[in-house]
Amino acid sequence: MKKTWVISYLMVLLTQSTLYAEIILDGTLGFKDALTGPNYLLDAQLGKQVGANLFHSFSEFNLNADESITFSGPENINNIINRVTGGNPSNINGGLYSTIPNADIYFLNPFGVVFGPNATLNIPGSFHVSTADILYLQEGGKFDATKPSNSLLTSAAPSAFGFLTNSSADLSIQGSKLSISPQNTLSIIGGQVKVDQAQVEAFSGRLNLASIVGEGQVVPEVDGLTSVGERGNLTVTDSQLNVSGEAGGTVYIRAGRLVLDNSAIAAKTLGAENGHEINLNVTSLAAIRGGSLSSSTSGSGNSGNINIQATDEIELSGENDQGVSGIFAKSKSQVDDNSEENIGNSGNILLTTNKLNLTGGAVITTSSYSTGNGGNILITANNTVNVSGEAISKNADGSDQVSGIFAQMYTENNNPPQSGMIDIRARQLQVTKGGAIDSSSFGTPPAGSINLRIVDDVVVSGTSSQGNSSEIAASVWGLATGDAGDLRLAARKLTVNGGAQIQSLTSGTGRGGDLYMDVKDIVISGFWHTVDENGADLYVFSGIYTLSINGNAGDITLTTEKLTLEQGGKITAQTDESGVAGNISIEALKGIYLSNQGGIFTESVDGHAGLIKLITPELHLKDHAKILATAKGKEPGGNIEIDVNHLHLTKGSEISASSESQGNAGNLRFIVGDTLVLEDSSIITEAQRSDGGNITITSPGYLRLTRSNISTSVKAENGNGGNIILQPTFIVLDDGQIIAKAVSGNGGHIDIKTVGIYNFLPEPLEEFINASSEFGLDGEVKINSPDTNVTESFVILPIGFLDVSVLLESCSRSYLKKNHSQFKINSLTGSPPRPEDLKANPLILF
Repeated sequence: MKKTWVISYLMVLLTQSTLYAEIILDGTLGFKDALTGPNYLLDAQLGKQVGANLFHSFSEFNLNADESITFSGPENINNIINRVTGGNPSNINGGLYSTIPNADIYFLNPFGVVFGPNATLNIPGSFHVSTADILYLQEGGKFDATKPSNSLLTSAAPSAFGFLTNSSADLSIQGSKLSISPQNTLSIIGGQVKVDQAQVEAFSGRLNLASIVGEGQVVPEVDGLTSVGERGNLTVTDSQLNVSGEAGGTVYIRAGRLVLDNSAIAAKTLGAENGHEINLNVTSLAAIRGGSLSSSTSGSGNSGNINIQATDEIELSGENDQGVSGIFAKSKSQVDDNSEENIGNSGNILLTTNKLNLTGGAVITTSSYSTGNGGNILITANNTVNVSGEAISKNADGSDQVSGIFAQMYTENNNPPQSGMIDIRARQLQVTKGGAIDSSSFGTPPAGSINLRIVDDVVVSGTSSQGNSSEIAASVWGLATGDAGDLRLAARKLTVNGGAQIQSLTSGTGRGGDLYMDVKDIVISGFWHTVDENGADLYVFSGIYTLSINGNAGDITLTTEKLTLEQGGKITAQTDESGVAGNISIEALKGIYLSNQGGIFTESVDGHAGLIKLITPELHLKDHAKILATAKGKEPGGNIEIDVNHLHLTKGSEISASSESQGNAGNLRFIVGDTLVLEDSSIITEAQRSDGGNITITSPGYLRLTRSNISTSVKAENGNGGNIILQPTFIVLDDGQIIAKAVSGNGGHIDIKTVGIYNFLPEPLEEFINASSEFGLDGEVKINSPDTNVTESFVILPIGFLDVSVLLESCSRSYLKKNHSQFKINSLTGSPPRPEDLKANPLILF
């Protein structure tokens, strides 16, 4: 429908141009008459020359497809300045030529200008077309197209385009190819500006595009383009705006809403000179159906920066046959990669807006394929940055082409260049449906860092249709030797769910990047699930990861008030081969809560497992939640250090340091300010073929084990059981065990210093506190209990220690009918905690 409308509109324009094609001088500057076509000649005698300015004034100005106009005059003319005063728009569908060397042409028609498909430019200088009412000259001069008598003609150079009403006329380029000579300027300045199925070119030069619909001015400057007044729409459809050349040129756009629909703005540097910038100052930018802005270099010169200021929104979405919508800054040098200097640097991308929205596979990318440095991506959004979804088409390898913000390095060089960084400052950040923020290296340079400073919430959620996680990642891929970049995140709240991930990954020999997060509230939960073609379940768990194949994994450092890991949510520092797993350090001012198989893990294969260090007042694990440090090779397992006031493990939860091969299991150390309670859970160090690790627990409160165990046992070969050191005020064993057993090696040592140990079962205490060995020497159990009188040691139990209502729940009617003792709550002499535990045996105190 749209294409049909465009064709009909062009037919109307061409018909009007055929009927009314004419060029008529209005007589305000001397000569008044129609010129003779079809090849019109306009020399200086038909206008007025003031110094280096040559002025012409027309009542009508139209050109048919088979017509042209040639401007001529003395060689000392710098500017050919034209206006149309008759009240009708100009339809230009022919050629505009000039024989004056290096002279610039200005063309004003405040009633509108339309360039047709056969319009061409062949001029040695710059070309400026506008629907402005007046052209201001320096030193007070002016050339008025609506009130010619108000003009003041001087020899000064033009300085600004003036719009004097609230209804500026439109300026359209329909199917044209407008191109000026290299290193010159092409300006298109009007009310609503439309570029449709056109090519607008200023090779190695400058493009000025501006839309002003109300009273105001547009001022071209040496280093910019200033506009004052209400801005209108600038729509570019199925078109190309190009300033490429030996030195990439400059693009300045000033408008309200700028739409790039299946269109491109390109500035490519081909030679040794540095490229210039693409500079947009608009209310909003929409790049759709493959719309793009690109600054690149294939020579030794740097590509220019892309600087976009959009007061409302930047929206990038969709794709075309050439690729996805996006903003690109690239370095692809043709110079030998063994060069000792960094050349062909990628430009930077700088975006300032209220909202940034990337969907449908759209991307913002800086990249380098050469010795040049990668460009930086700097984004400032007063409101939200949203990165979501994927393109309809796939990548060449069949993978999803997801929306994302990418800083990438592909070079392999003896003198590696510097990778670009990603810096985002916003109120909210959303990365969903497979979207990605990624800094990557595929060669020798280290990947760039990622810095995220978010005022409110960060949400990383879900996967693409093929299960690619929504992610924030700093990575090194393939056989690359560079290090992964660091990732820093500051926010009020972080939510990672539905299989999404935040990670630093290196698959080469480089070191994984470190992750630093300062977030008030962190929630990591859930997973993505599918079934493969063989019927097997596939899961992608949400989490924060540092992963390494050969190099050392990076560290994870979290500072928060509250951390929640649930429904499989994970924090993991892992290495798969010879590298050292990263450390995990978490300080939570209010608490850490793990549930439903959520967990914190450090794991290594042939290298050392890392350290897990937690500092928090409350640490709660339930429903098979885990904190694990695992070594699968010959190197020692990682240690776990926990400084906490209240530590509760329930319903199959576990804190463990283990070794599955020759490496010794790591150690566990707990500093507990008050209580440590285990219900159907365990704290263990475990070794398959080596020595068990040690467990140390220090607490001024109590330790309670209900159907739980603390163990440093080993299961096979000659490994010795680890040591257990417990120093709580007292210990309660309710079907709980403290064991340091071995098979062939020696049992470990158990050293307990406490006021008292309370065993709720009748069996001898040796069954529950055991350091024996099946074939080796038994370990030593040492219990230091200075006070053996429970009634003197304890008068008041801690508040909440015994919940009678819970204890009575297990006492069924059928059970009470049996010949058992009655359940009573006694005072200082104590009672068993459950009705079914009622025995004649007293509590055992050591």
